[in-house]
Amino acid sequence: MFLRKHRSPLPEWIIPMCYAVAAVPAGMLLPRLEPHFLGLTSSFSSAVALAILSSITSGMIALTGIVFSLAFVMVQFSAVAYSPRLVSWISHDPIIWHSIGIFTATFLYAIADMAWIDRTGLTGVPFFSTLVRLF
Repeated sequence: MFLRKHRSPLPEWIIPMCYAVAAVPAGMLLPRLEPHFLGLTSSFSSAVALAILSSITSGMIALTGIVFSLAFVMVQFSAVAYSPRLVSWISHDPIIWHSIGIFTATFLYAIADMAWIDRTGLTGVPFFSTLVRLF
């Protein structure tokens, strides 16, 4: 006897929304709390940190556009060439929604972190936030 996989009653867009809701507070809180509690700063200047963050944000938007336009073209092509069951399986796959969430979270974290760079006139930028940005 075959068991059916039960779908969650929540819509798929909740997954990227959770990533976005976690990324914005992390991007706004981590750089503010680091200098006060850890006291570590990176040797990057604020101009270099802003350049890195702006390149990350523009790269994430471009990569997101390319990857997901290809994914949606593939879904549209498979709707013609394959059965509707395959199209439904691909469009409801959680991996697609988690990847949208990761791209969105990286973009939003970098934007929120850019808002805090050089706000207090410190020399350097927070160390761990710099590491999170680079990876």
